[in-house]
Amino acid sequence: MENIGRALDDEYAEFGRVKEQFELDKKAFDEDVLSLEDRKRDLDKKYVEFNDFSVSKEKYFEDRKKALDDEYAELNKVKKQLEADKKVFEDRQRALDEKYAEFDKYVDSKEKEYINRENEFKKRRLAFEEEYSNKKLYLESMEKELNNGTSSFGLNLFSKSNNNPKISIIIPVFNSADYINKCLESVINQSLSEIEVICIDCGSKDNSLDILKNYKNQDNRLKIFSGKSFNMFGARNKGLDKSNGEYVMFLNQADCLDLNACKSLYEIVKGRDLDILFFSMKPDSDRGEYDKFKSKIFQCSDLNEDMFGLPTDACQKVYKKEFIKNIRFIEDNSLADIPFHWQTSLSAKKVSCIEKHFYIKNCGQSESLEIDVPFLDIISTSNVVFEIFKEQNLFEDYNKILFEHKISSLKENYESLSNVSKKDNWIFLHEDFLKIKANLIDSDNFLSDDSKKFYLNVIKSRSYGELEYIQNY
Repeated sequence: MENIGRALDDEYAEFGRVKEQFELDKKAFDEDVLSLEDRKRDLDKKYVEFNDFSVSKEKYFEDRKKALDDEYAELNKVKKQLEADKKVFEDRQRALDEKYAEFDKYVDSKEKEYINRENEFKKRRLAFEEEYSNKKLYLESMEKELNNGTSSFGLNLFSKSNNNPKISIIIPVFNSADYINKCLESVINQSLSEIEVICIDCGSKDNSLDILKNYKNQDNRLKIFSGKSFNMFGARNKGLDKSNGEYVMFLNQADCLDLNACKSLYEIVKGRDLDILFFSMKPDSDRGEYDKFKSKIFQCSDLNEDMFGLPTDACQKVYKKEFIKNIRFIEDNSLADIPFHWQTSLSAKKVSCIEKHFYIKNCGQSESLEIDVPFLDIISTSNVVFEIFKEQNLFEDYNKILFEHKISSLKENYESLSNVSKKDNWIFLHEDFLKIKANLIDSDNFLSDDSKKFYLNVIKSRSYGELEYIQNY
């Protein structure tokens, strides 16, 4: 019992301690509750304040949003107005641009019209001045000859003879029966009657010769010579041998002359006492650089490099017979016009040019006396021209131009050949270039890039095939 009592006392003492601890914990808990209630009251107060603040801010933002919406709506109105104004402005600008463009066109057209009228006036004035000058020179020449007892027509005033034509017109003829009439009509109806027409039939197989004889029966100024072996240049040489005119012209069978050609040209060559007179063709395929020296009297060598702009066609010139009496065409060269041009032009002391189109090409279609130009003729022609320049002591002055023209011309023609023709002609090209090699040591200084490349490739090639390979690769 004593042990049980002691145990109960210990348990009661432990209970007292637990109770005391409980009281302490309860007191701490109550204090925490009070603290939490204080914090809750503070939070409730802050919540109320926050709600008040939130309500005021929401109203503020709503008011601000409404103000911004109103401002945005106003800006849209302004933008729409600006876009409308811009469209009006653009429409006005477009209308003004169109008016300005129309005005510019009007001004341009008036400007062109004025320039054209001014140019036309200048041309007419120059033509008038040239015609006046020619007439004056012609009349002065006629007056001088009248004082000497002869007329400017080359006739004795006291003789009725008309055997001394002013101009001989030389026409090679071959199988031209279908159109030779047009050519002959343009000649026999010249306003200058003191002419002779020398026709050389080169073995025509049609009735061209009969047509020539019919014209001769009607007009004794026409002379006929025949020769089956003649080509065009041989026929021209024959015509030169037989001509009696003071001056000489050449006419191809398919071409025509302006009806006033002989009269106008004779007045100029006679009045200016020219050796050669250049004139223009229709169409203007080989007019030359007439603008630089038309109406002037000059020597071709005085023109410097400009003389290479003169046409080489013999049909575009009137020659004084006395001047060319010892000069002839190369008969076995299809490009004989070119050496003849340089031989006559570089020898002439008095040369002039006019821009009038007295020669009309292709009145009819011809079976031409000319043949396809053999490649060898191009080589030989360039070499003959070189010799002519050397004879005139002009080669050193113009060798750069001559070499460039020679090589570029050979290049162009060689490249146009068929492969078979290239193979046949390569050896001639190679040999010719080797002969001029010493003159082209400094070719970099004057040959164009294409000509220099072609020249060097030909020199170093050992066959047609090798040249083709070098050129292409």
